[in-house]
Amino acid sequence: MEDENAPPRRPIRWNALRTDEAERVVREIARDRERVVLTGHAWDRMEERSILYEDVLDILRTGHVGAQPERTAEGDWKVVVTKPGPGRREAEVVAVIVGRGGRLDLVTVEWRDTWR
Repeated sequence: MEDENAPPRRPIRWNALRTDEAERVVREIARDRERVVLTGHAWDRMEERSILYEDVLDILRTGHVGAQPERTAEGDWKVVVTKPGPGRREAEVVAVIVGRGGRLDLVTVEWRDTWR
């Protein structure tokens, strides 16, 4: 749902996806939970690491794509979305943007300790 008063947005460069574009696409897709697909591995890691599905959606909707997205063998884009968590931890969701933003396939969910 676009705001008609918002300034125009740059088109997504699907052949060379930048981090800011990936973040924008992920956030847009994550607004519709039916377009977010959990793999069995992601589901298992959520249970193992006590991360709720609502937390995953929050990470996708408000987190940060800091690393350059990577192309998959199928030509989709793999991204890592990170959000600060409790203490010195960050929550990360690894996801694949399928096609030109049709859906997100969640690969895994993890905690990353940030000992800086």
